[in-house]
Amino acid sequence: MEIIRDGKKVVVKPGKDIVSTIAADLRLEFKNLVGSGTTEISVDLSGVDVIDSVGLGLLISVHNSLSKASGKLEVIKASKNPAEAAVKLCAKFSLSEIQAKAILEMRLQRLTGLERAKIDEEYAELTQLIITLQAFIFMTLTIVYLDMAHQEHH
Repeated sequence: MEIIRDGKKVVVKPGKDIVSTIAADLRLEFKNLVGSGTTEISVDLSGVDVIDSVGLGLLISVHNSLSKASGKLEVIKASKNPAEAAVKLCAKFSLSEIQAKAILEMRLQRLTGLERAKIDEEYAELTQLIITLQAFIFMTLTIVYLDMAHQEHH
């Protein structure tokens, strides 16, 4: 990772994919930058092919922190234009042109909202599974208890 400082403006060049395995180091670096009074951070995506959900969450977090401090986060060199971004999406994720265009037209808030909805849905499903399994365990224990009580009386 390369960091170029110019007064209160900083350019961060991760140089590799922004994924969960490097997120902790990046998070610490961004935290130090914001904590030291940096109000403008540019993230240069040269050499970055993938940003996973953890990396995206990190960038959103940095954006929010800088916004609270009247600063800004800028992402540079992601793609020269939307057409190039669409080609990269199609190649990397085997998407159709229509799918890539739809993704590029989505606002970031909607993307993060979709992820949140997915997490909420999974949480609700897991909660229901836990309730079902607890009921099954209770019923099994009740049957075992009743069987033991029945055997004691005979």
